[in-house]
Amino acid sequence: AVNTSYRDPVRLVWEPAAQLRYLRFTGRLPKSGTVILYDLGSSGLTLTLSDCESGVALRSRRSELLGGDEGDALLQRRLTRAGITADLPTSRHYKEQLGIDRIVTAEDDASGHRIVLTRNDLAELETAGIHHSTSYIRQLVEETGSKPEAIVLLGGCARSPFIQNWLEQSLDIPVITQAQPEFVSA
Repeated sequence: AVNTSYRDPVRLVWEPAAQLRYLRFTGRLPKSGTVILYDLGSSGLTLTLSDCESGVALRSRRSELLGGDEGDALLQRRLTRAGITADLPTSRHYKEQLGIDRIVTAEDDASGHRIVLTRNDLAELETAGIHHSTSYIRQLVEETGSKPEAIVLLGGCARSPFIQNWLEQSLDIPVITQAQPEFVSA
């Protein structure tokens, strides 16, 4: 039999509210104005425009065109064209490693083929998705009439220097990152 009684009540918290609370606790949230929570996870991108003071989400958008799983698949196809057989977890490993190192060597154990991957290679693969997310942000800002104080990158894919730089330069909005972006939602 499963024990379904709890001594303490369980309270579900909406993810953007929890993210804002965490960011406020760490001192990374502006004191006033709005921010866009740019949550780039494995299954897609969620943008949430939120008020910094109240923690209220003003508007949210979701897209599955850009996400970690799609990035893994794009890199896997790139490796295949270069003669490297890699499954999706291996492709993800190379992608994540490029968030840390500028250059990674991918190798096919069976054939011995090798390829050097750079952050620029990864940026080429991510460009279309980042353009898409930039237009989503512009639409969100137009709909609400509120230019955010910052964009907060969340999720493991937020480690990409290309994404950070592209958003900051193309939107002229400061980008806030966390040392462990995937923990903000945990």
